[in-house]
Amino acid sequence: MAEMLSRYIAIILSGERALPLDYEAQARRDAAAEREYCFVSSILHTLVDYNAFLESVARRVGCEPRLPVVSVLLFNLHMTAVVLLVLEWLSWSRWMIPLWATVQLWVSRVVGFILFENGLILKWWLYPNWAVWCRQRGPGATPKVLDDTLRRVDFWESTAVTKSFILLILWSVPAFYVQRILCAPVFSHT
Repeated sequence: MAEMLSRYIAIILSGERALPLDYEAQARRDAAAEREYCFVSSILHTLVDYNAFLESVARRVGCEPRLPVVSVLLFNLHMTAVVLLVLEWLSWSRWMIPLWATVQLWVSRVVGFILFENGLILKWWLYPNWAVWCRQRGPGATPKVLDDTLRRVDFWESTAVTKSFILLILWSVPAFYVQRILCAPVFSHT
């Protein structure tokens, strides 16, 4: 976190960016929201939601991480297979693609998630929100640091496959699918 804040301070002090005009009011609103979210004691004001704070600083610095295009394509093909499986289950797509082909597409994308760049998509989804992800682009970017870190942290050696991990996958994958499938009709009207 200190690295991200120092990058933000550096681009402000260098004159590349300026603080928002209402930065004082914005800071007060953010502090009030964090106190409400992370309330432990009336005198403890230093706790923040790490992920939200890191993402907000990354957005201000201009270094939000992005998946490679190949990963995005793999993911979109995977979600296409999921939608086709749902349509097949609802008997809406029996005329489109045979069930075996849809299942084959889904399985091949899951294998792609595991094999492509040593599980990059899975690391993106399951690993903590490390500040090193923000080294990919933006001011002071050093993509080699991110690449070296991801190479050193082998997905299969660093992920303990426990009962809790399996439960996480069994719960979060279907929930993620439902969320993604419902996003289209729910947010298409806004």
